[in-house]
Amino acid sequence: ALRFDLSGIGDSEPRRGTASFQESSSAEVTEVMDYLQQKKGINRFIVYGLCSGADASYEIARTDKRIIGMIQIDSYCYPTMKSLIRHYTPKLLKFDVWTRFLAKLFSRPKKEQVSGDDLSEETPSYIRIFPSRKDIAQGLQNICDKNIYIYNIFTNDALDKFNYRAQYEDSFSDVNFDGKLKVDFYPELDHIITSPDHQKRIPKDICDWVKMVSEKRALT
Repeated sequence: ALRFDLSGIGDSEPRRGTASFQESSSAEVTEVMDYLQQKKGINRFIVYGLCSGADASYEIARTDKRIIGMIQIDSYCYPTMKSLIRHYTPKLLKFDVWTRFLAKLFSRPKKEQVSGDDLSEETPSYIRIFPSRKDIAQGLQNICDKNIYIYNIFTNDALDKFNYRAQYEDSFSDVNFDGKLKVDFYPELDHIITSPDHQKRIPKDICDWVKMVSEKRALT
């Protein structure tokens, strides 16, 4: 396994040039795979990423024939009727929510003031923007059609968008995953997996999944 930070993320400095994050991240993952192929003779890869890395894994899986699987933590996810009901129903039953709503409704909007300090702040090198659900569905279908396996892990960081395990399949009901999708949901777990128990459990689950994918792809 080889782990690295994409440009502008974590310990890596921003990449120079005018390429978008989507373009530069795909180029960087390709560079890493090219290096491993040249130095180690490896020609099949499973990409694994968290948040921005999950997005980069999705992008490279669409285009690179060497990918046989991708693992994503808190990947693109979209609401369903069930997730919206689960998200908003508890809020409707809280008195303080209605109090804040009414106060905001009848209060005068305040003009936002921007200080000189705000103007001088650096903008983040990566801002996560969700593509349309239709675009991601088409990409996922393309990935599955290429016999690429998918393992998605969701944490409580996605609770405002994702709140039950089957939501991913429900939101992409038009995608034929053909048995290539595995989804785990840990609502008690934080985004960067600081729980000692989960730090043991999740790597084991990933290793078991990688072994399964390797065996299945060896037969094709």
